Amino acid sequence: VTVSFRWKYLFAPPEKGARRFFDEKKFFQSLLDQYSKGNVLSEKQLNVLKRMVVKYKDSLPAYEKIASLMQIVPEGEGSSPENSGGTAPVPMGEVDELIGKMKEIRTWNEPKKIRGRVSDDKAFFESLAKQRASGKTLSEKQVAALKKTAAKYSVF
Repeated sequence: VTVSFRWKYLFAPPEKGARRFFDEKKFFQSLLDQYSKGNVLSEKQLNVLKRMVVKYKDSLPAYEKIASLMQIVPEGEGSSPENSGGTAPVPMGEVDELIGKMKEIRTWNEPKKIRGRVSDDKAFFESLAKQRASGKTLSEKQVAALKKTAAKYSVF
């Protein structure tokens, strides 16, 4: 992803929320830093970024290209959970296919302790695979975390 310096001048001034300010420029810069370090953006981060792209579409010279790359559906042309605010059912066939691909991972990252909790990708994956094998449906959050883990290991 190539980002022009013009992004820095695009954003509105920080807005005061109930408890703190939300600075779109700082948020965007943090996403850019995270992405440039090779980290995967979360579903929530991507959804906020999509809303920002739509908000500033009149100021973006390549809006159509960006919207296409980010799979942003124009208003009135269909609905998605990001656009409608509702939740769509999670297709378990897609999840099962992803689990099948992830079973091929031979080298997992070492577990690491983050803020007092142990983050173990392999144990997390095995737990979700066991749930699906027993016929249970995964929640949206579990599927999002599974997709993020898959992206970390380049399984798509």
